[in-house]
Amino acid sequence: AGGAGKKAKGKKKSAPKKAEGKKEVAKKKEEKKKAPPPPKKSTHKVGAVTEDHVLLLKCSRPLLQSRNSAVVLAVASMHFYLAPYAELPKVAAALVFALRTSHPAAQEVM
Repeated sequence: AGGAGKKAKGKKKSAPKKAEGKKEVAKKKEEKKKAPPPPKKSTHKVGAVTEDHVLLLKCSRPLLQSRNSAVVLAVASMHFYLAPYAELPKVAAALVFALRTSHPAAQEVM
């Protein structure tokens, strides 16, 4: 009987936000239209080999000796695209070895 006359206390509704002025809206539209700055030029030359590049090639080279022909094929393709031209004969030799020793189904893929 005592609770019927009490009003529930709750959060007050906040007043609706005022609409932004026309100048502010126009300013935001102009900022969106501005073109982004041109990308910075890379300091690396095309064909240049970085330390990370050399490390990747050096650490993946032992995988050319893998018994899994899929691993040999994946590493060989990476070396084909990333390694200097002088290293490609090593990759070709590993592919030929994997081709000669692999299962006939794997030979079809290679």
